[in-house]
Amino acid sequence: MKRIVHVLLLSAVITSCVNHSEEDLISCSSSNLAIDNITSEKSGCGSPGSITIEVSGGEEPYSFSIDEQNFQSSAVFNDLVAGDFLISVTDALGCTVTENHTLLSEESSISLSIQTENSDCSSDTGIIVVNASGGSGVLTFSLDNSSFQESNTFTDLAVGDYSIVARDGEGCEVSTAVTVGIDVGLIADIMPIIASNCAISGCHNGSISPNLSNSSNVIASSARVKARTQARTMPPSGRSISGEQIDLIACWVDDGAKNN
Repeated sequence: MKRIVHVLLLSAVITSCVNHSEEDLISCSSSNLAIDNITSEKSGCGSPGSITIEVSGGEEPYSFSIDEQNFQSSAVFNDLVAGDFLISVTDALGCTVTENHTLLSEESSISLSIQTENSDCSSDTGIIVVNASGGSGVLTFSLDNSSFQESNTFTDLAVGDYSIVARDGEGCEVSTAVTVGIDVGLIADIMPIIASNCAISGCHNGSISPNLSNSSNVIASSARVKARTQARTMPPSGRSISGEQIDLIACWVDDGAKNN
């Protein structure tokens, strides 16, 4: 008689476990747990952002996460920087719903305009002037990750590409790319040298190809012109150009042989 009682009790326990498992599965598959709304305060330079989650259905208490790893009982997440988040809500039954949300950042109120002066060929004389307005407090400026300074002018710059960052008193930043070019022009600087020494009678004025009296041909032959002037095989015997003129031609070619 005792053996029969034990068998019946064991059967009841197994049945209870099986039914409980099936009940949990059915509860989550038919759960009305839902994320109703997600609101956020934008992330600013001087203040972090936040996300607030509104939920309905399911079975309380809820737990909340914005990374699927760390959960909390509060539906509010503070001290956030702008970015993409995967919002997860889990109820007391273990049912979970998720939704993607993007936290935006406040646009910087700093505006920039840039003035540049090109560099000479023989020395670094380029200048960048940053005209900035807006922001909060004193604006400071950085060139290529250098220390920030209150002066908006950067001098003695070589030819090349630079990054300018302006920062206000609250740490808000805005950046822009700037290029310092070479202060050499085809028409003003290069063609007079060619016309006086190369595109002359009996030479590259049409007698010998290419005809360098034509600026388009000078551009097309720029690499050859640079190589021959540096090797001093151009201009022809009896004529010579100075080292400064040779450097001007090389600078113009290295800057892309522009039609300027």
